[in-house]
Amino acid sequence: MKKKDYSTKEITPVALEKALYAFQECLSDEGYDAGYWDVRFTAWTLSVANYERMKRYEIEDEVKEEK
Repeated sequence: MKKKDYSTKEITPVALEKALYAFQECLSDEGYDAGYWDVRFTAWTLSVANYERMKRYEIEDEVKEEK
């Protein structure tokens, strides 16, 4: 297991960005153009005591073709 170099607040957007790139890479590997997808990834940190949502993190990416 890798040493924790980031705080929870710092690692969440890093992980979401990696998820976005993995999603786009998967589409590309399967022969699709990722530009046809409007993508939004959302992550929540949870309270350990009662699993309530504490903080919301979101990454959104949209590729639009020029007219």
